[in-house]
Amino acid sequence: MEKLCFNEFFNNSPTAYSCHKVILDNEGNPYDCQYLHINKAFEKLIQIERPKVINKSIYDIFPEGCEGENEWKKIIQEVNTNQTSAQFDIHHQSIQKWIRIDVFPLCNGLIGCIYHDVTKEYRLDHEIEGFLKVNIDMLCITDMDGNFLKVNKAFERILGYQLEDFEGKKYISFIHPEDVPASNEVMNKLKEKQSVSSFVNRVRTKDGTYKYIEWHSEPYGSCIYLSAQDITETRELQMKLYKNNQNLIELTKVLEAKNKILNDLAIRDELTGLYNRHFIDQRIEKEMAQADRKNQPLSMIIFDLDHFKCINDIWGHPIGDEVLKEVANLANNLVCEPNFIARLGGEEFVIIMPNTNLQQATRVAENIRLEMEHSHHPIVGQITASFGVAERKEAESYYSWYKRTDKAMYRAKESGRNRVCSSDDQDHCFNTLVKIEWNEDWESGNEMIDEEHRLLVEKANSLFYLFLSDSENEKMMKQIDVILKDIIKHFCNEEEILLDAGYPDYEKHAKIHETLLDKVFKFKEAYQNGVLKLSEFFSFIVNDVIIGHIQNSDTDYFTHLQDNELEFTTSL
Repeated sequence: MEKLCFNEFFNNSPTAYSCHKVILDNEGNPYDCQYLHINKAFEKLIQIERPKVINKSIYDIFPEGCEGENEWKKIIQEVNTNQTSAQFDIHHQSIQKWIRIDVFPLCNGLIGCIYHDVTKEYRLDHEIEGFLKVNIDMLCITDMDGNFLKVNKAFERILGYQLEDFEGKKYISFIHPEDVPASNEVMNKLKEKQSVSSFVNRVRTKDGTYKYIEWHSEPYGSCIYLSAQDITETRELQMKLYKNNQNLIELTKVLEAKNKILNDLAIRDELTGLYNRHFIDQRIEKEMAQADRKNQPLSMIIFDLDHFKCINDIWGHPIGDEVLKEVANLANNLVCEPNFIARLGGEEFVIIMPNTNLQQATRVAENIRLEMEHSHHPIVGQITASFGVAERKEAESYYSWYKRTDKAMYRAKESGRNRVCSSDDQDHCFNTLVKIEWNEDWESGNEMIDEEHRLLVEKANSLFYLFLSDSENEKMMKQIDVILKDIIKHFCNEEEILLDAGYPDYEKHAKIHETLLDKVFKFKEAYQNGVLKLSEFFSFIVNDVIIGHIQNSDTDYFTHLQDNELEFTTSL
């Protein structure tokens, strides 16, 4: 029964089988084999009837000279000698088929064969080979692990390797180390049957350099089909264009920065960094139009440093420049947007104040004046300025508005300097000097100091009226010399009193005296040399040395003297 079943299975199997007796030569080496049994599938595959096969040599069925013949001889020896299975392909010319034969040992010099028609695979391989050969693009096939199975000549031409350098090697082994992680991600997608297009990485060439390769990949069955193009030149051109673009961007930034510098040079004062007259000319029409359109007030402040010509003449222009920069910085810090300040030239400055009325602008001017009055330059000492303020009238031209503001500033100069004058309907002048009235706030608490202060104020008024009477300069100078002697005497007495009272800032106050006297004698020398006008010299003594010193410096020690006097009285 078993034998019957085996015979039925052997004869009726759809797979072609054959059984052979190994034929040995005189030396006992196998060189051929004889057909003993075949099944129906074999007859159908080889297209030959059983009687024409049985007891025939393998070469009778597969004539000598056919492709695969040498493999057949080796396989017979290997299977018979080593008793192991083997496989080879052979081409049957008469039926034009490629047959894959699995050979395995049986017993007692017998071997068995199983046959498969692989003609379609060979034809597909040949078609693929032909396609790979004629295509100018880089084409290859890998397995799912990324091992190269086939590559075309374009790989050899572009990368410089021989074809055998690729086959069996891993795709990833040719990739630039920096591109390996991204390339592995792509391989994982392909394993998951996802197509990947336009993926670019760097592939190593035979000489060790790298080329940019763009891949298009498609998984199919157990293989991955890839086409690729060398885009090195394109990528290098892109990188060059990108670099050029970056350079252009940087150049644009540099040009913009230079244009800004040039623009700033055009609209900003080189010394102080403030806007200049050119900027005012550009901007003022816009501000006036906006004020008219919105029916808003618009004010202007013009201020001019007092005795600035003397500063340049006595201490030189470098010191004068330092003073201008210090004043510009001080004023600019007190001017808030949308207001803006500009240097008109020399020691003259202008502030434009949108949506600001006369009263508000005057308050700003007074704040700047006070801040300047309380500041002290290390060389020049106190610096003051005269301010003019005007609110633009409805539809008033810039020229008219400017002239009214400038006139108010000159009125502040003529009224004794270091003050604010406005150009309103009554031409009211703030802080105008007609006669200096003694102020109770100037009472120090020390009888000698207060008596000497009153005497200096009276002499300042006398000097003022003498100046208004157009007295001769010689008479004026004599009176000035008298006042200077009184000032020196007062400074000495004041210092002695402060020292005895233990005033903590005694040295600082004494230094202020020294600076003022030094400045007085330099102003006097400048007047005598014809550099300084008598009116400027007179104004400095009255406004800076006498009144200004009492208001700005002497009041600092009043509390200390008053406390000392209270302690002395209490102890009595």
